[in-house]
Amino acid sequence: MSVEIGIHFEVRPDREVIERLVGPTMSALLGDQMVAAWMDGSPDLWTVNWGGAASAQIVFVPPGLHEFADRWFASVSPGERGLDLSLLLAEVVAILIAVVCDGQIVDELELLGGKPGTGGQLLIRAFNNRNKSAKEIVAALRIPN
Repeated sequence: MSVEIGIHFEVRPDREVIERLVGPTMSALLGDQMVAAWMDGSPDLWTVNWGGAASAQIVFVPPGLHEFADRWFASVSPGERGLDLSLLLAEVVAILIAVVCDGQIVDELELLGGKPGTGGQLLIRAFNNRNKSAKEIVAALRIPN
């Protein structure tokens, strides 16, 4: 079974905006010094890397080609390295896209607590657990409100 988080939104996110937000968000969540994030890939498939320790992939599907017919859709999944960190990175990327693009998270596997949402409440929940391990923050994200 593949681990992925879906998001549907009106306007496709700007790659540079998401890239600039991922590094500080991950670093702040883990209470660590600033670690940069960078992106590789094609327009429809981005790979987000955070400090060489975690990666996540984002696949974009344009409107009309998904069940959310009039909206963009993205699927975010963790990379193969360090599962806890890559899973946290995938969750953070999905949340940031939802917040920046005023989108809704589709959380069928209940990776983020199973409740659809914009991501704002999920970020608040995650930041309440600062200076914890990636595993502890992932667990906190899964606790229902």
